Amino acid sequence: MINGILSAISAIKTLEKKLNVSANNIANADTQGFKTSEATSQEVSPQDISTATGTSQVGRGTTLGGVSRDFSCGAFESTSSPTDMAVGGHGFFIVKDAGGETYYTRDGQFHFDKDGRFVTTSGYVVQGWALDPITGETQGATQDITLSSLTSPPEETTHGKTIINLNANAEDKSAGINALAGAWDGDNPDGEHIGDNAYEYRTSIKVYDHAGGTHDVTSYFDKGGTDSTWEYIVTVDPAEDRRLGAAGDNLGLLARGTLVFNDSGALSDMTMDINDGVGNGSLKM
Repeated sequence: MINGILSAISAIKTLEKKLNVSANNIANADTQGFKTSEATSQEVSPQDISTATGTSQVGRGTTLGGVSRDFSCGAFESTSSPTDMAVGGHGFFIVKDAGGETYYTRDGQFHFDKDGRFVTTSGYVVQGWALDPITGETQGATQDITLSSLTSPPEETTHGKTIINLNANAEDKSAGINALAGAWDGDNPDGEHIGDNAYEYRTSIKVYDHAGGTHDVTSYFDKGGTDSTWEYIVTVDPAEDRRLGAAGDNLGLLARGTLVFNDSGALSDMTMDINDGVGNGSLKM
């Protein structure tokens, strides 16, 4: 009778341990790099007893057989930190503690500390290989990833790329070809340089000047009088226009041009007239 009670108690204890594993999985659902575990049960070695027909075995309950970690690759998520990383497929990040002990982790939530070391949230230093600046091949053994300087010299933007979709059924709001540029009012003291009723679509990209300052370059698009032609202007905030001699309505107006599409909607022709700031085109395409 006592053995039967002990077998039942072993099942309760094993269930408790398995619930602990499941609860830990749920508690760490939002933990970066966490890998779930799975608990398995195992029968306790049975006890031999004598019976009328000979020796038989009687079970003695169950126990926790083991807890295995699932290291399969989970779903990738975007973060706001450019230093966050993730391992795709098999593999680990190599990190070291202050004593030089090596550890392996799938948690890629890294940052640079005050000394320029690439570290985990626990302060372990991430390890990596130095690269040959010419061939790109790895050099020597792994070492602490450290930046001697956390800043880089400013580099001005030299080119940009914008992907847009224009509605073929849109209206010509600026009424006629080349009318969109005429709707731009660069020296409006009220700050409204183009009305919402003068264009069909607009998009902006962020660019950097030679000193590292940021500026928003905004392009406006509108139908150009025919179903196949669109006109556009490229602008910047007139208050940030530092072109020599730029004045009047030309303040902030960087370029204007047209886009011509064929019957299938593909771009067949494009023109661009870069404004020098005083109303003269310095380059045409």
